[in-house]
Amino acid sequence: HPDAVVGATWNNSADTILSWWVGGHSVKGWNISGELISSLDHEGGVFAQWIDDFSRILTTSSDGTVKIWNINGDLLADLVHNSPIVNSLVNSSSSQILTWSEDGTMWLWDMDGSTVAKFKHSSQVVGAKWSPSGNHMLSFVGNQIYVWGVNGNLISSLSHDQTVNDVIWNKDGSRILSWSFDNSIRIW
Repeated sequence: HPDAVVGATWNNSADTILSWWVGGHSVKGWNISGELISSLDHEGGVFAQWIDDFSRILTTSSDGTVKIWNINGDLLADLVHNSPIVNSLVNSSSSQILTWSEDGTMWLWDMDGSTVAKFKHSSQVVGAKWSPSGNHMLSFVGNQIYVWGVNGNLISSLSHDQTVNDVIWNKDGSRILSWSFDNSIRIW
């Protein structure tokens, strides 16, 4: 690597590694012998995660794109935002992807790259989480937590007194735990 490695991950059988580095615009796929298998290229900073059975890779970039690849480097889908992407998550059934970007939008995509829904927030989304069932998602911005349906409808808006640090669903998806700079932990 040309600079400090900032991320790496194995596939399920531990015979393939993905890695990316500071200032890098690609994710490298390696076999266990250290031979380069693929270079998954973007125009901006990038990180990666494996999808489902470890046959597909999701790369997320500050260039405003999320891409789905196979390990050979074949591009399967290209998802494009209007601004740098902050992060992405795949649902538990590996059928949909949730992405959010610096412009305050959060998008829901099918694996083929088609847009299912777009969610607008007042400012940059700090984070988002899928429910365990994959039927709901939540996002948090400032002191607000938003619960959404997969059809794009807002189900609930929850508020802390100050900025939300993070949120998690409980195991069955019936409750949300959040914590905040207002010195509180709340169960919803």
